[in-house]
Amino acid sequence: MDEAVAGYDVSWFGERLPLPESELVTVLLSDASPDRRSRAGVSLLDLPAIRDSSWTALVGAMTADADADVRASMWLLLDGARNKHGRRFDDAGEIADDIERYARSCTPPDLRALGALKRLTFADMLAELASPDLERRRRAATAAHEFWRFAEVSAPRGLLGDAIAGLLRDPDPLVRSCGVAMVRWFDPASVPLLRQLQTTEIDPWVRFRIWECLDERSTAAAWDDAAEPA
Repeated sequence: MDEAVAGYDVSWFGERLPLPESELVTVLLSDASPDRRSRAGVSLLDLPAIRDSSWTALVGAMTADADADVRASMWLLLDGARNKHGRRFDDAGEIADDIERYARSCTPPDLRALGALKRLTFADMLAELASPDLERRRRAATAAHEFWRFAEVSAPRGLLGDAIAGLLRDPDPLVRSCGVAMVRWFDPASVPLLRQLQTTEIDPWVRFRIWECLDERSTAAAWDDAAEPA
């Protein structure tokens, strides 16, 4: 109801902050949570129309927010919404380059921001997956699941094999799950490693992901065999 009253298209609802435009700008520029700042940007650009000052605030967040992922999110939003709101968005490529540099300068590098810009490389991800810090490995694991965010179409041959083997041996189930995802999306040559892991894995979610990957591979192989001429 809040969104309908505010003038949103409510064919999809529940993702926006139910605040008036001026308060959305305040959240965008000063809230402590990067997630709420991003949601404020989404909420602003979903309004039927916004003031010039709100557009200026969005541009400011894109170029100066402390969180690289917020900057990248605003870049995507402004690029997509400029026609709807009748605004110019000059130098989009140069701004994306600046955000990429900022994301790489962070410690650790902001993989989500790089992925949002489609500037994420396998080298970026592999460096983080090798980190002794569990949270950094988990963030990289999440990036690996979002395979469509990578700059490359496929990994250079041989780049992933050793890394995947290490992930499948990781003590953390989420990271092992990432290893399974990498086999699924990037390196079918590592399928034998999944079959080995299947005999020892005890985590239910990782076991499901292994089954999903192997079942998908076997189904694809069956279709390929059926397509072969007799």
